[in-house]
Amino acid sequence: MNIPYVEDSKREEKYREMERLGQELKVPVPGAFLQIEVFDGQANRIHAHRQRSHSWNRNAYNWFFTMATTTKVLGSSFSDGNLTARTTNGEVRSGDFNMFSYDVPAYLASAGISNYGIVVGSGSEVEDFNGYKLSSLIANGTGAGQLTYQIGDSPSVTWDAPSLTFSANWVRYFNNNSGGDISINEVGLVGHFHIAFAYTSTLYVLVSRDVLASTLNVPDTGQLKVTYTINMTYPE
Repeated sequence: MNIPYVEDSKREEKYREMERLGQELKVPVPGAFLQIEVFDGQANRIHAHRQRSHSWNRNAYNWFFTMATTTKVLGSSFSDGNLTARTTNGEVRSGDFNMFSYDVPAYLASAGISNYGIVVGSGSEVEDFNGYKLSSLIANGTGAGQLTYQIGDSPSVTWDAPSLTFSANWVRYFNNNSGGDISINEVGLVGHFHIAFAYTSTLYVLVSRDVLASTLNVPDTGQLKVTYTINMTYPE
């Protein structure tokens, strides 16, 4: 079964032109894709689609900038002109530190963990550049309205020589043992960071949130598979 690519054609043209110009002008242009698959209780795939992930938020931009420039996370608020991080609990963090990935890859979450890694929710609030959490996170568990979060797969990195592109795939599965259907409207990527070298100070920071075009239902005893692909095309 081929997985349909559902990105709007006019928007896709703009993405491809931006990537082409980045390659020509030697300006890094990261790409991000989101793939969602739903399986029933007999492991039959009942839905699949692939789209662009176009919702890097302020946390992501500040993270990219401070990492590339090795500057500090500074500012007084989570707004224009501030290089702060806002955690999923709403706390705005700044100070004399850099924000690094933890001692494991930032999106690699253990089984049963729903506060970082690939996460899903039932909320459908519009995407917000200043957003810092899912509007309605689906908790880990087997109760009503809950999904069992599986351990995230270690990222697979590939190189495509013809297009000069590195890609990293992040995959996570979610099992529905709640006794009823679960509605999915939003998907997010939450990083597990620490402040400089103080490993006891942990930050959970949402860097991307995508609201789906339509609600997806994961049936009871079914499974959801989410794949984020982040890539970078190198200049010729």
